[in-house]
Parts: sequence; structure tokens; C-alpha cells
Amino acid sequence: MAETVTKVGFTITGEGQGCSAAARGPKHFLLDLDEKKCVRIGRAPGNDIQVELRGCSQFHAEIRLLPSEEEGLPPRLVVRDLSMNGTGLKLGDTPAVGAKKDQDLPLYHDMQILVPLQLKLNQTPEDRAWLKLSFDEPDVGAPPKRDGQADGDAGGGPDLRRKSENGDKEDKDEEKEDKEEKEEEEDKDEEEEDGDRDDGESREAFVDLLMKTKAISVRTTYEEAESLLSKKPAWKAVDAKTRKECFDIFVEHLDGVGHKKKKKKDKDKAKKSRKKKHKEDEHEDAEEGVRKKKSKKGEKRKRAKSHKSASS
Repeated sequence: MAETVTKVGFTITGEGQGCSAAARGPKHFLLDLDEKKCVRIGRAPGNDIQVELRGCSQFHAEIRLLPSEEEGLPPRLVVRDLSMNGTGLKLGDTPAVGAKKDQDLPLYHDMQILVPLQLKLNQTPEDRAWLKLSFDEPDVGAPPKRDGQADGDAGGGPDLRRKSENGDKEDKDEEKEDKEEKEEEEDKDEEEEDGDRDDGESREAFVDLLMKTKAISVRTTYEEAESLLSKKPAWKAVDAKTRKECFDIFVEHLDGVGHKKKKKKDKDKAKKSRKKKHKEDEHEDAEEGVRKKKSKKGEKRKRAKSHKSASS
């Protein structure tokens, strides 16, 4: 049965004070291997999960469905970090780990996605979004077991387990490495914040350019937009990949807004049609009333004339 699986359904629920109302959900998604679609997480409008937090990039991360690397196993759900401040993963009581930029990391049932992973010195864990992912079929999202692992122990999979196999010495070495990494991250913190802000401002300027260009519509292709706007500073301020991603999201957003406007327009049109018909019916009723009155008066005159002739 696993060999025939091509679709995976899952729900994302925002947890913690750092989640805005829009990010809390729960939101259900269904990814299909054949459709090549993804679930986008980020601060910009148009993302499937919008996280409006400081440190979250405009387009922070993507969730995709990829074929399994092992034959006979169902497709695997993965997250890809695209941000400046990182994306974290946490399963159960295991420590959170970071996804390397542009690298796919597997997602498991009841795993939490931390956005952003890196916090500023004056921030707390409440300043990030905790997005809990639940598979429709938990067995599909179960983490793989390690060699020698008991059947009742779900574990965290080889990518998430940081359990030492060599005792306290290795634990201390890991703690030392973590401390050194944290110090390096703090040294780069200010530079990354400036870079993220500049990057975010450039993307916002690019999206603003698209919004102000009336010639851009749902039917506009990226090539047509490039021919029209390539000389604009806001177009040149972002790289080609970012432009394409922003443009695709913007057009998808326009398409959604267009459907809503058309639905409202059809509804208003139907309402006007009903009002018009009601007025026409009232007018017909009024005319019918006038005709009946005239008919009664005519009959009354005939009876009076007939009575007068009979009297003579």
C-alpha cells in the first residue's frame, strides 16, 4: 500500500504567544508529488502561513513533498530554510536543531517548526512562532527507528537525535561546541539583522512596484513583467530567484482576489436583478389595478345608461 502513496495530508497549528491570529490556524494542506506545489511560511502577504514577527523573513521556509530515498517507502515531507535567521525543528523532548539554508530536512508527526530559530539578545522564546505539524496518517510521518532502538521508543530519527553514545565526555564536547556556535551567531547577529532588513525592504519595494503597475494582472507572465519593469530600480534590487518567487506569489494573490471580486460582483448583479424584477412586478400590479378600476367605471356607466333607457 505504501508504494502507491503519492499524496500526504497534514495540519499546521500555531502555538505560543509569538503566533499571530493568522498563523494559529489550524490549517490543513494536501501535497501531491505530481503537482510540485509547496506550503510557504513567511512574513509577506500571500504566504500559506503568515508569521508577522521580527526576525521572520518575507519568505522564510517552504514545506515540500519529495519521493522517498528508499524504494518501497512513502514520499517524505521536508522543510527547506530560505531565511536569514534560520528555521528550527523540535520533536518531543529532544533539543531543537536548525535546518541549514537551502537544505531539506525531514518532518515527522507532531514535530514543531520554530520560526525564526535565532533570536536577538533582548528576545525570548515567546518571540518566535511554534508551528506544530500533524500528519493525517501518523504512520506516514513516523520517524525512522535507530539500530537497537526499542519498539516502544519513537525516538527522534537519526537527523534529530543528539543523544550521546560515549557518555558524559561527548555531552560536554557538544555543549562546548554549542556555546562556541552561539557566540559566533551573536557576533554575526547585528550584521544578519541589517542584511535581513535590507533584503526585506528590497522585496517589499519589489512587491510594491508590482502592486502599482496596473498592467500587471493574473494573465501576465513573468517574461512580460520583466520586459515591462526590468529598468526600474526596485526590479534590479532583488535577485532573479527572489523576483520569480515574489512574482508567482503576487499573481496567485491577484487570482484569489479576482475570484472574490467576481463572486461579489455576481452577487451584486443578482441582487440588482431581483430589485429590478420586484419594481417591474410592482409596476405591473399598479397598471393592473388601474385597468381594473377603469373597467369597473365603464361597467358602472353601462349599467347606469341601460337603467336610464329602461326607465324612458
